[in-house]
Amino acid sequence: MAGARREAEQATHWWVRRTAAKEVAAWAERQADARQSWQDHVAPEAARLGRHRPSPQRVSLLARLNASVERQAAQSAMLTDRRRVTQGIVSGLGARVEQYRDRLDGPGRQPVGRAVLPVYPPFGTPTVHSAPAPGHDQGPDL
Repeated sequence: MAGARREAEQATHWWVRRTAAKEVAAWAERQADARQSWQDHVAPEAARLGRHRPSPQRVSLLARLNASVERQAAQSAMLTDRRRVTQGIVSGLGARVEQYRDRLDGPGRQPVGRAVLPVYPPFGTPTVHSAPAPGHDQGPDL
């Protein structure tokens, strides 16, 4: 608004001064609308909130909750950083183990020392068990 006012007063051409004067009038109208909106909406709400001051217990509770949120955020950031570092270490160790195994096995030889892990059926898959022997004790009745 200040720039438009300066142009309206000091511009070298009449059409620049006229355009700037219209712009100053538009800015003045917008400012008046904003001031009226403030008086209609914000001022009453600010006065209402000013009358209702929170109790010391609520202020204390709010401070504790804010401190808890900050602690949790800091802890989460620390754990995220630790996880990232740990993943980097694990991937580096895995690569070193593979290099070591390749060096031990030698080119074109059958890999030695690789553990073969058992394959278990997915959870909930029925397993087949043979029936107990005819003389097998079933245990006490419940």
